[in-house]
Amino acid sequence: TTLEIRGNLTGAGTAAFVHSNGTVLFNGTAGQTYSSSTEFPFYNLTNNSTLAGGGFTVNSDLSVEKELRLNTLSSTLLNTGDVALKSSSTNTANVAAVPNEVNIIQYPGVGRFNVERYLSAYKSWRFLATPVQSLASGDATAASINDTWREGGSSLASTGFGTRITGTGTLGLPAGLDENTPFPSMKYYNMATNNYIGITSADLAANRTIANNEGYYVFVRGDRAQDIYSAGASTNLRTKGKLRTQGQTFTVNANAFQSVGNPFASQIDFRTVAKTNVTESFYVWNPASAGSFGVGAFEVYARELVAPFDYRLNGTGAVLNTIESGQAFFIQSMLGGSITINEADKLAGSNNVSRTAESGRIGTTIPTLEINLIAKNSNIETFADAASINYDESLSNNIDNYDVRKISNTYDNLSVLNNATKLVVERRNKLQATDTIKINISGMRVADYKLDIKPSAISSAGLVGILKDKFLQSESVLSLDNATAVNFSVTSDAGSRAADRFMIVFKSLPTASLTTLSANRNADKTVQVNWGVYNETGITSFEVQHSNDGINFTSIKTKTPSANNGNNTTYQIIDDRATNGNNWYRVKMNDLLSAKYSAVAMVVGINESIVDTKPSFVISPNPVLDSKINCTFINKALGKYSVTVINMEGQKIYSGAINISSSNQSITITLERSVARGSYKLLLRNEKGEQETVGLMLQ
Repeated sequence: TTLEIRGNLTGAGTAAFVHSNGTVLFNGTAGQTYSSSTEFPFYNLTNNSTLAGGGFTVNSDLSVEKELRLNTLSSTLLNTGDVALKSSSTNTANVAAVPNEVNIIQYPGVGRFNVERYLSAYKSWRFLATPVQSLASGDATAASINDTWREGGSSLASTGFGTRITGTGTLGLPAGLDENTPFPSMKYYNMATNNYIGITSADLAANRTIANNEGYYVFVRGDRAQDIYSAGASTNLRTKGKLRTQGQTFTVNANAFQSVGNPFASQIDFRTVAKTNVTESFYVWNPASAGSFGVGAFEVYARELVAPFDYRLNGTGAVLNTIESGQAFFIQSMLGGSITINEADKLAGSNNVSRTAESGRIGTTIPTLEINLIAKNSNIETFADAASINYDESLSNNIDNYDVRKISNTYDNLSVLNNATKLVVERRNKLQATDTIKINISGMRVADYKLDIKPSAISSAGLVGILKDKFLQSESVLSLDNATAVNFSVTSDAGSRAADRFMIVFKSLPTASLTTLSANRNADKTVQVNWGVYNETGITSFEVQHSNDGINFTSIKTKTPSANNGNNTTYQIIDDRATNGNNWYRVKMNDLLSAKYSAVAMVVGINESIVDTKPSFVISPNPVLDSKINCTFINKALGKYSVTVINMEGQKIYSGAINISSSNQSITITLERSVARGSYKLLLRNEKGEQETVGLMLQ
């Protein structure tokens, strides 16, 4: 519903105005005024009053709950009345895009805008903007911190507005601090020193203006009634002054961060903000995050590499494309750059600047590895920090504006290192077998943690990832198809919290291979066949094959792989049709493209008249293929044996030890692929020092 007014609007006595969620349109051509002894609450207010030099004059206080719109050729004159842009738990009023014309908004008197920002009940830090002009911008009556967020230095009572400003220094109202605390509760960022500057009692005594392009980092306990011991409550911070309008430019130095306060009393779309040589990302503060002692944490949103180019938490999580009215954020640049926020970047509507905890993750077609740090307390797990790496041929391994540097929280930090630079989102070239991810941790408490490592679209790279723990001297194989959880603890031992405790190294995915093979007669005359598999991956089936002469084999049983997850695995089957004579067994391992055979294991017959019980040691096949020597031990004494392979000049090319635990056992010895083809000798020595030599040919 729209109510059009062509003349003046006057409220007499105790007159009340009920907006019914409608729009009031001032549409006169001869100048219009608003005056009332009681404040009128408008829902949507549109000014289309077009008298040159006149327009719509505000002589009394009014408020807007949803949207203030100023049309082309209109003018709004704040004379003796203020315009309050209201904010609540459900909505924050916004000013629509202001036409690029002179005198759209005029301030002929003391009237100003009073921009509200509702903050929900988190006793935590907030990163807030002040969308009003400073003294330097021409507002000679710019409001002070005392006038605004301290509510004029009001008494410490509950009104639902303002907050206490605390720190070390002089106490008292209105020009001193509200309470003494070890550190200031309000500060702003200084790019030159890469540090925060705290608001002191001297700033308050000097009536420092609230207007600040960089925004403020404020610890909010609630309204003026909430002291340092309170549990926390909601409040509303009111910022008074002349609105900032039209293009607002913010610069950032090379290899630096810059704090930016949303300059407008409106939500903005960061996707459309003009950017020159800045990283496609932004940091915002989430007071609902567990973070440092539960008082919030920074979150980074990085632009997707593919359409629709949304900004996602850590590059892969929940979407956030907007900066709210009253919200500050960080930008960064590797070479030095700037952003310009224009009126066209404004959006209608609003969200709570004190967001609830972000959640949600999507899959991605860009090869990505997410590393999440989870803090554990008994059975409760809390997200603490994260980093992600994207891989694509279009990206560079050098640090550039696609990479997002880390802003550290007080506790529980995780990042990845590129040289000495800490990154929270790293964009790299195609994943290679030689790649290493250097994980960096800091601010770790004595507690239990978990690393959740989540891959997307990288399993086809033909690689395997290994997480190395320097403190425990351990390695964990990471799945590149599914998430891998690695639990760890930080103790009083300094090594457990070392920044370089963890790293991920990638290697070419080794092909699966058959290792041990043994066959043993059971008391019921059946035979149990056992075999082992190294790096079981890509296997379709195992066939157990039997022979009565050691030459001609037929398949007797088939086994389905149990995991195919790159782990080492063992299997067994029972041959309930074994003959009483000698039985030979081998395993055929099938994948999608080929088949591999194990060595051969023999089980001696039950009727000794047909059994050759002479101990023997056989290499089969010989010549040796694929640098793998398949050895079969028949009736050899159990125990440890040393194995040495020498060339014809007597030079040692392999040395190792094996343990024979079965009267008939097969093992595979793998030589380096660099070993040249030719004739060699294998020397087998038992624990008594007895040695036998077998010749072999390597093809």
